[in-house]
Amino acid sequence: MAGVDFYSFIASPSDLFKICFINHFTLDHPDGKPAYQRMVSSARIRKIAKFIAEEKGYFPTNILLNFKSRPKFELLSNKENTNENIKFGWLTLPSQYRSAWVIDGQHRLFGYAHLEERRQQSGNLFVLAFNQLSVNDEAELFVKINSEQKSVPRSLLESLIPELKSQDDNPKNIITALASRGFIRMGADTDSPFFGRFAKHGIPATEYQSLTLSEAIKGLKSTSFLGEVRGKSQIDGFFTGENDEQTIQKTTFILKAYFNELKLSNATAWEDGKAGYIATNPGIRAHLGVMKEVIAYLSYKRDLNFGLMSQKEVAEIILAFCQPIYEYFREAPSSEIQEKFSRKFGEGGVKHYRLQLLKILNNTNADFGPEEFKGWLIQTNSDDFSSIHDQIMAFSETLTNTVINGLRQLHGTEQMSSGEPKYWEVGAKSPRVRRNAYEKQQMDNEAERSKKEAYLEIVDLEEIVKDRDNWSFFENLFKNPMPGERHGQKYYLGWLGKFNGLRKIAAHRNQEKIYSREQLEFFEWLNDSVIPKFDSSLN
Repeated sequence: MAGVDFYSFIASPSDLFKICFINHFTLDHPDGKPAYQRMVSSARIRKIAKFIAEEKGYFPTNILLNFKSRPKFELLSNKENTNENIKFGWLTLPSQYRSAWVIDGQHRLFGYAHLEERRQQSGNLFVLAFNQLSVNDEAELFVKINSEQKSVPRSLLESLIPELKSQDDNPKNIITALASRGFIRMGADTDSPFFGRFAKHGIPATEYQSLTLSEAIKGLKSTSFLGEVRGKSQIDGFFTGENDEQTIQKTTFILKAYFNELKLSNATAWEDGKAGYIATNPGIRAHLGVMKEVIAYLSYKRDLNFGLMSQKEVAEIILAFCQPIYEYFREAPSSEIQEKFSRKFGEGGVKHYRLQLLKILNNTNADFGPEEFKGWLIQTNSDDFSSIHDQIMAFSETLTNTVINGLRQLHGTEQMSSGEPKYWEVGAKSPRVRRNAYEKQQMDNEAERSKKEAYLEIVDLEEIVKDRDNWSFFENLFKNPMPGERHGQKYYLGWLGKFNGLRKIAAHRNQEKIYSREQLEFFEWLNDSVIPKFDSSLN
């Protein structure tokens, strides 16, 4: 192969274990420069062992080796070796450890190491072994394999799932296959709003192809319309039919009806793809989530059983309830749609999009929406929560000032030989704390930089306070047992970690982050029991 001799054969893992060596990058072996192999992942090896033992898995691809010691190769008779390029014979492996170095396939090989000896001896591995390549050539081959070899894109795998998993024993795979078949069918249906909208593997996506199959499937699975898995059992969903085909027909009928109405409400924005902020991955997933909430709400409020309805009845009821959404997209200026629905992609984008849609429906039905949404609605519309934000950020500043002023009082402010003031040199000894503060300081423009202590975070303050040279000074203020916390602890600083959770929400109040009921109860305790102590110390 390219002027280099190689051997192609089948061997058992047991035989290969005795001779194989991995030239790990971290070993820096003197005979192995340049070392190139990644360290073996024990988690990946265990996963492969499970694949082999429990799923009857196998690997029809080569383990790639390089013989450092020339093996013995005895040719068969000439009559069986008429091909000039391929010679058949008996290969005798070198009887010496480290005589064969693994270039590619270390995890596939050592996955057998977790199996019983019988499997190690009976397993068959395909091997392609070069003969005495240099270490440089090995490393170059490793780089080529791992830089030029492409993994199969998720989009292609999703398109294969319907054929591979429809008869699977795993309920999760069955639901995934149903969702995939449904969207693939709608993507090829000229009457569907999804016709031609999904990007396809290997073909550059156009602006019109603004959706991906994997995101649409993820959104549909999260609704449980096609069923859900409880334990090892599959529970029917609202769209489940008597068989898979009926399930797909009902699902596609209802989804086509909903999204066709959405498309007609603002055809220009729908056709514009990402630039229109409607036919986007977060948008499709958010609308599917809203449909789920609508069905849950109507099932409870009107005692409707969607599982017993025809597909036409289900579609009519959902569309009637969601008219405020369609009216909004029909009438809202494009600038407003962009403002509400263009903020971000990913999971945060889906959540933001869904909350905005729920709010539109809540304007017509004041009791509509899940508890999380209602909490977000209250907190985003309430001046009380704006005040809570301000109190939390003010107390965060108080904590930092208290610690810094305390260190100055405790250790003094004179300059040390290092150039640092004593309160920082002696009071903040933790290398992690000092390094983090310095790195954050350097991220600011030089003209706007503050002293390093201004960049301390809550976790840094906790580490400084509990230092043995500082604790006795800070103990009275910072030792605050929370309700229900066990007795006999030395520090009682757990409240700082909980407060840090509040501070993160207050510092990002423009995001869809809200305080949980537990956090609000903690804030009440903090406001009653801790903040007054700090306020008194400042007076």
